Amino acid sequence: MLGSNCSIDITQNILEKQTPPPKTIDPVRNIGWIGSFVTTASSLARKSKLFAAMHGITNNKIKMRNFFMAEYEGLLHELNLLPDESRQRINAVLEYLRLSETVVSDTGRPFSIKTEGIIREGKDGIERFVRPQLSKPGQVLKLNANETRLLHEVRGYLESRYTLNAKSILTALGYSGEYNRQSIMDTVEDESFRNDLLRLYDVLEKRRITSYIPFMRSGDTRVMVYGPDGSLESGGFFMFDSLEWLKDIVGPKIAATIKDSGADKKIAEIKAKYPEEDGYKVIVSRMGANKESDRLTIDDLSSLDKLLNLMDARSGEMVKNYFDKTMGGIFNQDAVGKLNGVDQAAIARGFFSDLDKNVRSVLMDDLIAGFMKESRDIPGYDTNFTDRLLDYNRIVATTVSDRMYRKDYSKAFDELKRKAAKPEVSYAESWDKYVDSPEWGVWRGARTIGFYNSMWASIASSAVNAMSVWTVTAPQMTIMKASAGLDVYRMGVQVMKGFRGAVGYGLHIDPAKIPGLTQEEREALTLANKRGTTRAQMNPELMGMETGISLTKAGPLKKKLSRYFQYGSSVVSVTEEMNKVAAFIIAYRYAKDPAALKNWKEAYKEDERAQAIMDRGSDPFEVAEFMVETATFMGGQIDKPRIMRGAGGVAFQFSQYALNLMSLLKRNLTKQGPRGKMAGTFVLFSMYTVAGLLFALPFGDDAINIFEWLYKSLNGEDLDIRTEAQQMLADMFGNGEEGRRAAEAILYGPTRTLTGLNIGQRVGFTSLLPEMGDPVSAIPALSTSIGKFQEYIARRNTGVQPIAAYTSLISPVIGKGPTDLLKGFVQYPKEGVRTRFGTIVKPADEMEPFEQFARGFGFQSASIAREQQGAAAVKRIQESTRNAERNNTLRLGKMLADAITAENKGNVAEAERIRSQFEKDLEEIVEKFQKDVDAGEAGKAIKPPTSQTLREAVLLELYPEMKLNNVGKLKLQAALEARRTAQVEQDEEDLFYEEEEEEEDEDAPLLIENMP
Repeated sequence: MLGSNCSIDITQNILEKQTPPPKTIDPVRNIGWIGSFVTTASSLARKSKLFAAMHGITNNKIKMRNFFMAEYEGLLHELNLLPDESRQRINAVLEYLRLSETVVSDTGRPFSIKTEGIIREGKDGIERFVRPQLSKPGQVLKLNANETRLLHEVRGYLESRYTLNAKSILTALGYSGEYNRQSIMDTVEDESFRNDLLRLYDVLEKRRITSYIPFMRSGDTRVMVYGPDGSLESGGFFMFDSLEWLKDIVGPKIAATIKDSGADKKIAEIKAKYPEEDGYKVIVSRMGANKESDRLTIDDLSSLDKLLNLMDARSGEMVKNYFDKTMGGIFNQDAVGKLNGVDQAAIARGFFSDLDKNVRSVLMDDLIAGFMKESRDIPGYDTNFTDRLLDYNRIVATTVSDRMYRKDYSKAFDELKRKAAKPEVSYAESWDKYVDSPEWGVWRGARTIGFYNSMWASIASSAVNAMSVWTVTAPQMTIMKASAGLDVYRMGVQVMKGFRGAVGYGLHIDPAKIPGLTQEEREALTLANKRGTTRAQMNPELMGMETGISLTKAGPLKKKLSRYFQYGSSVVSVTEEMNKVAAFIIAYRYAKDPAALKNWKEAYKEDERAQAIMDRGSDPFEVAEFMVETATFMGGQIDKPRIMRGAGGVAFQFSQYALNLMSLLKRNLTKQGPRGKMAGTFVLFSMYTVAGLLFALPFGDDAINIFEWLYKSLNGEDLDIRTEAQQMLADMFGNGEEGRRAAEAILYGPTRTLTGLNIGQRVGFTSLLPEMGDPVSAIPALSTSIGKFQEYIARRNTGVQPIAAYTSLISPVIGKGPTDLLKGFVQYPKEGVRTRFGTIVKPADEMEPFEQFARGFGFQSASIAREQQGAAAVKRIQESTRNAERNNTLRLGKMLADAITAENKGNVAEAERIRSQFEKDLEEIVEKFQKDVDAGEAGKAIKPPTSQTLREAVLLELYPEMKLNNVGKLKLQAALEARRTAQVEQDEEDLFYEEEEEEEDEDAPLLIENMP
């Protein structure tokens, strides 16, 4: 059945079929501690049946969460695009219906209601007026036809979410039947448990309000005001954001010095409104308080509100612990805390039915009592209900999916800990802590900066994503069918016809608009899209945000900026989605072809993730999802290796794709038989057509960089493997224009010559490591922010490229796409192309329109790339032997100085020995220089020191203070003052060594006898 694996029982328990694992089961064991840091979770899941169970359940949980979130995303999106006036009217109606518990129905006419005063009895038995914030008693609240439609659709949405949440609670407690009273009575045999379930069901339904609206609260600071009678009802409740996020970044010591005037002002206003002398008590709690007594805890928030902390990465671990301890937020932490350790462990693992009957009864009583409480008694809710429904949607989806899979996940994890080797257990424990906890906001923010200034709104980056259809997806599909290349390319074109733009969202793919699909294929694709399978995964990770998160804890300006960011991000993400959609449809079709399915089973017979699908019958939908995740990579926290987490994720921000590609190639060529080798060869060939030999292999570019760095470190000489290889190939082809073009095509790919664009290096498949150099250039978040400011300073100081300077300055603010447009259509026509230090690469009057358009869309033209490559080669040749020549001069100069010193001390024999060694070393340098020149390698030849440079080296060894003699006359006085200040006891006449100047030809023979 289509999508049968997407029902509530989405993950079957495959642990019953497990056998103890072999001794060598995963790369963590095979390559040790270092290997565990670069191993993706999906890689380990392919080899370990034990970890595959954990991984598969988590993957299904995430997909189920995505599905729940996507069910009503159209409605929620429409709500948040309404004019402010419409949203305010709907919010006023929702608030009144919620507080008054008024039941309404759709009459087909525009909604209208006259409000009345609301009186409720508090927990203290005192009746009080409940005052809505958005309306007054006697006011008529009216909605137009469209607003009325949305109101009733919202009611339907909330009704379904309430049922979903209630059903998930009963399921987590051990009841798997239908959600109705009769079914509970008929199917539950244990009388005590049946009675508890019936009591809980009755309470849940009693608390069901047809027009129920969630009261949402958020903020890192909470202020609770207790009235003279000691109740919140007679006081107040407030939550708001402060500078706790900044304090969390800088640490407790610096945080203590930060003044939070905004939060302090709000607290002062609350205290003034509720004075202590009138009997009010004001208590303030903060998210990051230093004292435990002043710290905001998760129990400070009511009901599902507490899960708003999921939006806050700083409290991600706290929320995970809360979920683990309370069975996904079902039980109160205080009640669980009173249990013994064994019972607490059972609760954490989701085994409620294993508890003693008495313990179950106590917990059920506490759970029922919790639902009896009326959350309306806690004031301080956010009145922007239409916005908060986005948060509520995510909260319910996260909570319900966690409850659904907790028990199966716990079984799989327990099984792994019992049977697996220690390295695998260690990896799994680390992964378990990380996979459900949002990363710290600092790391996500740093990745957002790197993405914003490197890829955001860039047509070139989008094109690179699209190239994956040719370079990776199509080759991987040939594992199932030889005609996959053509099939995938055709499908890619079809999918592009489904591109659509939406206000507030940007570019996306609408499955309903893709032509040529059968009804069954369209339904499968729609389901896969809702589950997140065919939505962008890698790019949201690069952006520093998780797929599907829609948060609303922001003011109008922040929302506008968020929408601006979303539009630009969609330019890049839509082509990743295109790749995934094309892969899904083709794989779905192939999975229905017996021959193609047989090929798939043969190629993936050693893959435990695939084996689990085969054990369940190889459903075409599951096979298609698997191929999408394999060919286009999973992405997200579920798959990230350890090295890509936290600070590593910032430093290696754009390396995960290359790491995944390298792992994919290894599997193709070594684990998947003839069809895998064909797919791997296809990948290498397609990569070559785009990027050439230099950039076609993962880690290849890094290998060249490392080798050149080591060579220079050991020999003191620069080595340019790329240029030398290109020259060698050009010589092989005759060294004419055609020969040079052929050499370029081999090393940089045919696309450079055919398209006139430098695509190979733009693709960036081969660079896994940060660039070797200073931290600013190595880390994308720094190189695209601080590095751009440094570039601005350098370009401005040249005085010849003001447009380029200011473009660099504003680029971190406007993002990659607009920066490309400025460079291509403003900077290039006016200033041409220059290095940051002003050296001209291509003058403005020689700039072709094609080059301007290419740069405007983020590409570099081949002609400019060649100019820069040639200039860099010339500079490298000029500087390649500089260090070696200087070192030779210093070494030989010191030898002569030592000989003179020894002779002055009367040690003639030692002086002669040193001079003899000097002459021998000098002769070797001269001979090697002459040999390189004669061999036609003058560019690499290390020149011997001239007599003048050698004489200066000797004098500086003997008289270090002579350095001042090299200072020009105009700057001599300033240099003298600086040296005198540093050497406080030195007299002026001692600062110089007087000598008679003489000119000498640089190429004059060495005159050793003239040395003092």
